[in-house]
Amino acid sequence: MRRLVVFSFNVFVVNVLLASAVSESNGTLDYQHGSFDGSEGKGLSESYAFPFGDQMGFQIEGSYSDISDRDFYGVGGQLFWRDSQTGMMALRAAGMKENDLLDAWTLMAHAEAYAGPWTFGAEAGHAQIDYEGGSLPFIETDPADWHGAVSAGVYPLEDLFVSVAYRNSLANGVTVVEAEFQSPVKGVSLFGNVATGDHDYDHAFGGIRLYFGSSKSLMARHREDHSRNTLNTLRTQVGTYLREIVAAARPIAIENDLPIPSGSYGGVMNTLHEDFRESSTRPDGGGFDENDATQI
Repeated sequence: MRRLVVFSFNVFVVNVLLASAVSESNGTLDYQHGSFDGSEGKGLSESYAFPFGDQMGFQIEGSYSDISDRDFYGVGGQLFWRDSQTGMMALRAAGMKENDLLDAWTLMAHAEAYAGPWTFGAEAGHAQIDYEGGSLPFIETDPADWHGAVSAGVYPLEDLFVSVAYRNSLANGVTVVEAEFQSPVKGVSLFGNVATGDHDYDHAFGGIRLYFGSSKSLMARHREDHSRNTLNTLRTQVGTYLREIVAAARPIAIENDLPIPSGSYGGVMNTLHEDFRESSTRPDGGGFDENDATQI
């Protein structure tokens, strides 16, 4: 009996040590559509993950979003260690660009712990945004600050995942609730994502996700194949920062009889760049002077 116990323990240890972070090369492709802080938007995101040594994996990510007639392009990657029975640790980096006015970057360490059907996560790192529309007197247009998040998710069924997360980036907090259901059709799942945050930020979108790889349960895909796409998190960082701009600009716009910015993402950039800072004038012929401290 003792030999059997020792043998079983050794087999367990060997399996853990030899387990791969990524069971095989695989990919995902998402289509999303919904409301992004009051602006209609749609987008695509994709990822490709592959084994990278013992228990290591690497994932390449890309995304495109069209929100309020603004185009956002993103690219990212992550190097991670994972054991499908225990958890994962990852180093993630991503960048996003809006064609004319904005660049964003993030670099973070991410960790997950698995406990039966439960997944617990935490991450910490750096976030930075460069608003290229010029300086604004009421807010930092090149903010750089920390990013942090905690999350908890559960698989009520092996093909259903529900999670809640709290994220704070550039001193803006947001609570995100997500759900994903893998359909009976091989490699096809449906998902939804809703969020509410500081300065009245909110979004609600859903979509379809295609998995490319072996047929397996949703829980197995999440723990054996791909990792969460970092670019969706970065896009939310951009949205909450632009919502902060709206909150800061609104009282100044009202006081100076200027167009009131609304929404975030493309909406606020259209207003600030084209009207609020450059071409707006009051009926009396005046306008907002960013060098006039009395207007701040």
